[in-house]
Amino acid sequence: MRKLKAPLLICIVCAAPILLFLYFNSPLHSPGESHSFTVNKGESVRSIANKLRAEGFIRSSHFFLSLTRITGKARLIKSGQYDLEGGLRNTQILHVLSKGIVATVKFTIPEGYTMRKIGDYLEEMRITTSENFIEACYETAILNKYQIPLIQHRFHTSRSDG
Repeated sequence: MRKLKAPLLICIVCAAPILLFLYFNSPLHSPGESHSFTVNKGESVRSIANKLRAEGFIRSSHFFLSLTRITGKARLIKSGQYDLEGGLRNTQILHVLSKGIVATVKFTIPEGYTMRKIGDYLEEMRITTSENFIEACYETAILNKYQIPLIQHRFHTSRSDG
């Protein structure tokens, strides 16, 4: 009888962490419709984990926080608006947030719209604020990335006049 206790105890000690991981990593809901989730710029991982828990995406904010640290993805989470499907595990949610797989919105800008009108249109559609859009229009990194030429004389005029 004593010979059985030691292997049984070892099995329990080894199985417990695995079972806890499987439980906390399991999805809260079955697969279904997606729900919107926002990560704000500069938001802490703790705050993101707490929001995920409060909004019903995960079982434990502590588990999610530990998962981000263990995997080294705590600093990789990107800000943005996400569509998270029902039935995602913590590891899958972390993958989406760390890769920046944000929700996409299709829209059409009528020909002849100025930057200000486009900004107002995007704000009306709740995509971004007009101010954020106008700032992005003059962001050097974005202009260079998409090879958009900046006309210097319009830069100062447009920015102050709108």
